[in-house]
Amino acid sequence: MAEITAEELRRRYEAGERDFRGLDLTEIELRGKFTNADFTGTNFHFAQLRYCIFEGCDLSGVDFRGIHIEDWLQIKQCIFTGLDLSQAVGGSLIFSEGDLRNVRLRRINLFYGSAVNCNLRGVDLSESSWFNLTG
Repeated sequence: MAEITAEELRRRYEAGERDFRGLDLTEIELRGKFTNADFTGTNFHFAQLRYCIFEGCDLSGVDFRGIHIEDWLQIKQCIFTGLDLSQAVGGSLIFSEGDLRNVRLRRINLFYGSAVNCNLRGVDLSESSWFNLTG
C-alpha cells in the first residue's frame, strides 16, 4: 500500500485524479469533498475526518476502523460493499441513498447517525452507541 499525505491527496484530487485505490491513509487528517473517486481497498484506519463528504465514490473494502469524526462525515450515493466503520468515534455519520447491507458498524460511539433512503437490512450495530440515530 502506498502512503501519502492529506496535502498530496488533495493536490492529486484537485488535478483531476480520481483513482485512489489501495492507498494507506492511516491516521491521516482529512477534510473536504470527494466526488466520483475510487477508494477501493484504501486504509483510513484511525484517520481524523472533519467536514468530509464522499459522494458517488467507490468505497468497496475501505477500512475506516477506529476513525475519529471531528464534526461530520457524509457518505452519499457510494458503493459500500465491505466498508468497515467499526469502532468509529466522534461526531455525526450521515449515510444517504445507499445499500448498507454489507457495512460493518460494530462498536461505534457517535453523537449522531442518519441513514436516509438506505437499505439497513442485516446491518450489525452491536455494541454501538448513538446519542441520536435517525433514518
